[in-house]
Amino acid sequence: MTKTAEDRLDDKEINKQTKSADNKPKDRADKKHKTIDELFEGYEGDYKPEEIDWGEPVGKETF
Repeated sequence: MTKTAEDRLDDKEINKQTKSADNKPKDRADKKHKTIDELFEGYEGDYKPEEIDWGEPVGKETF
């Protein structure tokens, strides 16, 4: 598959974002993942969990 000019520009932008000031790749392992509690810290909404009925299996998927 041939990339369009737009795809190539997007790739260059991603590369810029993943390199540090000295042009070395940033270490993504240093990035701490947030817990669900950290993500929703301070949330005061009215969320009530609910189940979703996805229906019966259609293909080879297993439940």
